[in-house]
Amino acid sequence: MSIFPFDKNKTHDDIAEFIFKNYYKTAYYIAYRYCDNKFIAEEAAQETIFKAINNFDKLKEPDKLESWLKTVAKNTVFDILRKMIKEKTYDINDFEDTQINPFFIVENKEIIEELRQIIRNLEEPYHAIIVLYYCEDMKIKEISSILNISEGTIKSILYRSRDKIKREMIKRGFIEE
Repeated sequence: MSIFPFDKNKTHDDIAEFIFKNYYKTAYYIAYRYCDNKFIAEEAAQETIFKAINNFDKLKEPDKLESWLKTVAKNTVFDILRKMIKEKTYDINDFEDTQINPFFIVENKEIIEELRQIIRNLEEPYHAIIVLYYCEDMKIKEISSILNISEGTIKSILYRSRDKIKREMIKRGFIEE
């Protein structure tokens, strides 16, 4: 027996209303659990419901709508966060902890642009973690929760990322070994 209160004569509006009424809160709570930000969670929930409505006919097992929707909500949050990371502009002043990382305050725009390029070219998850930690001021625990990676791994990736950036700056001749 189907969980849906309509038969084969369902309209797009019936499906949309049913999905919104019954699953918006679920999508919101799943999204919020992954990002801990109500604005991002709202955007992700809206996008998730939109995707669910538009792709409902493609769902092979409609009775699994809720579990599918939860997965879509989680992936949508990650997509939004990745998009935010890619759109983030870097300012050398974002990297203030000069004692433990290769970044230091410089006035030369060429060096700043080289540093930005190096960061943009870092592969994932190095790029995402550097941006979340230094530019978004997120704590290791928050990053771990969002990316579903252990805190120890986050610390290790931060260390390796800083080392990669430092080696690339040395290679390009902007800092001395």
